Amino acid sequence: MTQTHSRYIQIDDWLFELKSVRAVKVDEYGDPYNAIANCNINGNQMYIDGLLTKNNEEFTKKDFASFYKFCQKMGIDECSYHRFQDGKSVNKAVTVYHDKKGKYAQSSSKIQQLKTQDSDAFENEKRSFHLVK
Repeated sequence: MTQTHSRYIQIDDWLFELKSVRAVKVDEYGDPYNAIANCNINGNQMYIDGLLTKNNEEFTKKDFASFYKFCQKMGIDECSYHRFQDGKSVNKAVTVYHDKKGKYAQSSSKIQQLKTQDSDAFENEKRSFHLVK
């Protein structure tokens, strides 16, 4: 994982703050992408406003882990999203865990700890994060 970066930069009298992110799933920048998500950041929370995949591909565990790592790097404590599941409108919020030293925990080790502590709840959360076809 790379170093965590601040979400703002000051240039002269202006402060530029990162509030919106467009994420694309692609092997190399500029190539056609397989998925896209628009994310809005407010304080320590991120909301995934749009999440679409090409050819109705499923949003995988690896995809979920990428968003989780992004939240860790940006100092975000909660990620939420809205989707339709079984014909019903569902809102979900995922807590982003950080280690006690103030550094950001490696996602895979923290996910494994969560999975061990509460396997059923974590499996349900992972299942609910994929796209409905």
